[in-house]
Order: sequence, then C-alpha cells, then structure tokens
Amino acid sequence: MSNAYLGQDLITAAETGNLPQVEALLQQGANPNTQHLLHRNTPLTIAATRGHLEIAKLLVRHGADINLIAGDAPTTAIESAAIAGKTETVEWLLEMGAKVPTGAEADDLIRELLKYNEHHIINLLQNAMKKQAAS
Repeated sequence: MSNAYLGQDLITAAETGNLPQVEALLQQGANPNTQHLLHRNTPLTIAATRGHLEIAKLLVRHGADINLIAGDAPTTAIESAAIAGKTETVEWLLEMGAKVPTGAEADDLIRELLKYNEHHIINLLQNAMKKQAAS
C-alpha cells in the first residue's frame, strides 16, 4: 500500500478512535503529519478534536508535529482540542510544549471559547501564554 493510502487510512483511524489500527499503520510507515486530501487536517488535529488522547500520544511518539498548522481553517492541535472542549488533551499538549497562539489569533481563540463557556481551558491557555511570553 502506498504512503498516500496509508496516510488517509491513518486519518480515518484517528478520527474513529481505532488505536490498534493507528499503531499498525504507523508501523507500516504512515506519515503522522499527513494531511487529509480534502480538509487538510492531520491525524493529530483530528485526534485532538475528538479527544482521542491515547492516539494523540501515539502519533507524537511517532513524530507528529504538535505545532503543525493544518486544516481548512488553519489551526494547531491545541487550538483544535481547545475549541472542541477537550480539556485533558489541552493539558497534555501544553505539557508536551505545544505553542499557544498570540496576538489577534489568541484573541480570536478566547472569543470562540467564551461562546462555549470553556473557562477552564481559557485559564489554561492564558497561563501558558504568560509562560510562553516570559521565555
């Protein structure tokens, strides 16, 4: 099977939460940073959006870039997880060193999160923004 097919299968497995399939595809050489042919999302942004934390961890162990900007509405995995309300995934991505948006992008993200009353995630991101600015 070609890498292109492996990548698209990896995206589907990440989306459906099929951890054994994700692992098998990565072992077969699927690129963890591949992008969906239509929507341009990566397996990591999809797993982050769905809250499939174990899949996200596996993808990162296999080289997925936690700061890769992808998708039709370009976002990173942490932005995707935050907007989806996946607190545990946001916390883990921050622990892994995910960069948080700054400036106007940060303002837009905070406004979006306020729509869904995601105050805990807002606090996490604001604290990370402060740490990121200080370093």
